[in-house]
Amino acid sequence: MESTCLLDIFGIQIRYHPGWRIIPDNSYSLNYDSGLFRFEENVVEKRSRVSLGLRWECSQTDNETFLKEFRENIEAEYHKAIKGKSRQFELLRDEIVENGQGVRMCVIETQYKATQALVNDPRKMQRLRVCNVAFYCETTHRMVICSLVTTPQYMEEERELLESLLFSLQTRPVYSPEAEAERMDKRAQLRQQASKKNQSPVAALNSLFKRRAAG
Repeated sequence: MESTCLLDIFGIQIRYHPGWRIIPDNSYSLNYDSGLFRFEENVVEKRSRVSLGLRWECSQTDNETFLKEFRENIEAEYHKAIKGKSRQFELLRDEIVENGQGVRMCVIETQYKATQALVNDPRKMQRLRVCNVAFYCETTHRMVICSLVTTPQYMEEERELLESLLFSLQTRPVYSPEAEAERMDKRAQLRQQASKKNQSPVAALNSLFKRRAAG
């Protein structure tokens, strides 16, 4: 097994290859509640053979519900991504495993034809292998998803290393239980206030009349 580095950011931990670079996605705010970045080979003269994306998002659910919904939705998402060409889509793996903390997470591995930056010749459709590892952390209230995109050949050649990186994904608490509960209460209040602001004028009037009638 090759040596690996440990990234620990906002209480999310994952191991990665020391020769890879870290590329943040500027479309996401990189903070405790949400973020997205990729790991890729640090190459200039050729395209990276692998892209490992790490994404997290604060949410209010539970792990079993999240796993169920994630597994139900991912195949539909991939079918949509390849414009319904199901004959080119293969579901190779769909199972539940436990990470090093004993947290249940789903592993979904697929293969399909596409044109991506990982393919040397963008004019040609080639097969890509995608492996997703995902779970919901009930302590930090975040969905955490790690997605690996590579070629079938590279996946088979480096499966031991790549799976060790995917399965190293775990979380740790940053706030105390009391502070975390207070943080989530504040988020719920902000969501409620935002929903009221976005309420249609007619719905707002109906709510007002109902309150007056009740009073």
